[in-house]
Amino acid sequence: MEVLVADDDDGDISNGTPHFNEINQAFNNHGIGSILFLTLSFSHTPLDDTQDTLNVYPVIFDISGISAPDSVTVHYSTDNLQTVIALPTTEITTGTYQADIPPQSAGSIVDYFITVLDPLSNMTLRFPANGTYSFLVGYNQVLLDELENESGWTVGAPDDNATTGVWDRDDPEPTFVGNVMVQSGNDHTPTGIQCFVTDHRAGQTAGSFDVDNGKTTLFSPLYDMTSLDSPVFRYYKWYTNEKGASPGQDFWVVDISNDGGQSWVNVENTNVPTNGWEKVQFRVSDYVTPTDQIQLRFIASDYNPGSLVEALIDDIAILAAGSVTGITEENNPSLPQNFELSQNFPNPFNPTTTIRFAVPRTSRVTVAIYNLLGQRVRTLFSGQKPPGWHSITWDGTNDAGLGVASGIYIYRMTAVSTENSGKEEFSRIRKMILLK
Repeated sequence: MEVLVADDDDGDISNGTPHFNEINQAFNNHGIGSILFLTLSFSHTPLDDTQDTLNVYPVIFDISGISAPDSVTVHYSTDNLQTVIALPTTEITTGTYQADIPPQSAGSIVDYFITVLDPLSNMTLRFPANGTYSFLVGYNQVLLDELENESGWTVGAPDDNATTGVWDRDDPEPTFVGNVMVQSGNDHTPTGIQCFVTDHRAGQTAGSFDVDNGKTTLFSPLYDMTSLDSPVFRYYKWYTNEKGASPGQDFWVVDISNDGGQSWVNVENTNVPTNGWEKVQFRVSDYVTPTDQIQLRFIASDYNPGSLVEALIDDIAILAAGSVTGITEENNPSLPQNFELSQNFPNPFNPTTTIRFAVPRTSRVTVAIYNLLGQRVRTLFSGQKPPGWHSITWDGTNDAGLGVASGIYIYRMTAVSTENSGKEEFSRIRKMILLK
């Protein structure tokens, strides 16, 4: 502020000093400019997979905390970000924006992200900050391995040398650094407990059983993809590498092979943590030719300088475009048989939490938040959902976009299915705790 006053030429710094932009940008380069005063709030429910190849896919999101945001844009790609198309947005209500991704053909993977320019700080903000949101068009699930039972996975490569934090399949114990969870206490499967984790134990301290002194490798079974149309792998990962003594120095690596592990092609090589469970999905043919010897390997490592590294993997799925012979709702274990509403995660939470729910048939679904007086605080979703598991995020704001107070809240799901001859109704409530 004193620098701006010294630069002022008319006794009124509110109208912009002669060199405001240059001064502000210089300060922002060191994290001490106007960016400090942003109380940014961003809310968006990522688009679900769809069978719709005829209609646009509306991307709707809320932004607050930026005065007169500029260049609010949705960017999408269908070729693994080799070509990215920018879509201008429309402010449909105050602070709520929409852009429509055009319809795509069956077998498409759509990646998208959102950018907004803050005119005060002259900084472009991106959501998500790393990576993209993604959804599939015209895909069906062929296989889902929730890792609840032994299914042919193996641990250990000849050159593995980690002394602790070796992959195992178990119920993970929550591990914290301060109040930050670095190893989840729950697997990703809504109704399961098992996943692969770099040693499930928490220990006396956060670093008791993390990856140390080398690498540990997890190998999938071999998969036959020769008869699948444009197969896709999907998995959920949790990766932490930034809470130890040397943050961000270690890398998470995922490779794919189409010759049973004789040669490998890299899919992921990143030092960016996930800060929770994160979905990854990719088209196999973008990396290798599908064969009957497809395999994945997941590598977590911690080399000098030593740090705190934890990793988890769960819910590995194979999907294919078009219809899949022999896969029906009755014999596909990945499709839920009943309506379900899971406990939100994390809980307690701050600032966001995720709610997962299942519908066995196409249904009209409403998910809403209430306070303990029974007053509705926020409608998170109201509309139609296809069969399957779905998730939605609450950022602790009400329908007006204002933050709510700490305390206990109720979330309620109602669903009505009209696919069968008679309507089937479902209603379930659960409690959650918001801490600030």
